[in-house]
Amino acid sequence: MENQNLAEMKAKIKNEFVEINEDKFTKVKTVTCKKVLRWDNNAKLDRKARNVIISEFTYSSLVGGSWGLNMAIDYRCKTDVDAVFFMVEYRSSDANFVKGGYLGMENLKLYLILDDDKTIEMQDVSGISRDASTQNVPVVGYVNTYVECAQLSCNVADFIQIANAKKIEYSIRIGGAELHGTFPTDAQSVFKGLYNGAFDEEFEVENLSGYIEKKGKKKRGKRITWLIILAILTLLIGYCSYQMSQIP
Repeated sequence: MENQNLAEMKAKIKNEFVEINEDKFTKVKTVTCKKVLRWDNNAKLDRKARNVIISEFTYSSLVGGSWGLNMAIDYRCKTDVDAVFFMVEYRSSDANFVKGGYLGMENLKLYLILDDDKTIEMQDVSGISRDASTQNVPVVGYVNTYVECAQLSCNVADFIQIANAKKIEYSIRIGGAELHGTFPTDAQSVFKGLYNGAFDEEFEVENLSGYIEKKGKKKRGKRITWLIILAILTLLIGYCSYQMSQIP
C-alpha cells in the first residue's frame, strides 16, 4: 500500500508540473513546465519586484499573455544535446502607466545567485519575436499593445543547482530596464517540479506534494468563500423580494 501511495504521489507531481511531448520529425523531446512565473504590477520594470505569481501555462502566446513580465521554463533534448530554456515575455500598451513599446530583448540577461554563493549568468539570447496590434480596451478605448519575447538557455548542470538551491536571488535585465528580487518558496517549487518531471521522479517528492496540497486548500477555501457569498446574496434577494411583496 505504501508503494502504491508513493507511485500515486509521483504521478500527481508529474501531472501537476510538466507536460512531455516529442516531435516525431525533429526527434526533439520537450518537457514543458505547466507553471508560469508572473511579476504582478510590474509594467515598468525599472524597480524592485513586488510579487511573483504562479499561474498555469497557456498556449495563447509564448508565455501566457499577462501584462508586464512573464517567464516560462522547459527542458529540451535530442540524443546527447540538451538544455533548459527560460522563455521571457514582456507585454505593454499605451494604456499602461508608462508608455508601451519594446524594451530590446537582444540585450536580455538573467542573473541568479544561489544560496548567497554561486552566481549563474544567462545571456545567450535566441528566439526573439515581436508583435504589435491595436486593441479596444474597456473604458480606455483603442490602444497600441506590444509583445516582445525571447529565450535564454541554461545547461543542465546549472539547472540542477538551481533546483537544489534553498534561496535564489534574481536580476532580470532587458535593455536599460531591470527587475530584481528573491524567488518565493512557490516559485522555487516550479524549478523543483520541472526537475522532478524531467530528470528524477524521486526528487523532493515530499515538498512537492506539500505544494500541491497547499494549492488544493487554497482552491477549496476560495470555493467555500464564494459559496458563502452566494448564499448571503440569495438570502438578501429573497428577503428583498418578500419585503416588496408586502407593499400594498
